[in-house]
Amino acid sequence: RGIYLRSSNDVNVINNNCSFNEYYGIVSQYSGYTTVINNTCYFNLQGIHLDSSIASIINNTCSKGTFGILSNSQNITVIHNKCINNTNGMYIASDEARIFNNTLSDNSNYGLYIISYTYPIISSTCAMVYIIK
Repeated sequence: RGIYLRSSNDVNVINNNCSFNEYYGIVSQYSGYTTVINNTCYFNLQGIHLDSSIASIINNTCSKGTFGILSNSQNITVIHNKCINNTNGMYIASDEARIFNNTLSDNSNYGLYIISYTYPIISSTCAMVYIIK
């Protein structure tokens, strides 16, 4: 694994290269107030995977994995990320999602897949978007 956080609060993961890991580049489970900024995740099963309450994923690059970014967070902000050449670009399941200015391209299944209980706010460049409410 790359960086693994469990039951952690108020954690910032900044400026890391988390590449060539068998499973995750960065994973946070059962955590709160997790911020992931300026990281590079290449050739991982999942680049960034957050199961956290209140999370921010900002300015990361995730490429050549099964999932670029995967999040099951209660309240998430996803800004200025690049998910390129993955099987699945970005998968977000959230009560509240704010998704802005991301580049999601050349992903073989989908660029962005959202499951949201409220209407997500989306402004990103991507091919193939799925929204389930």
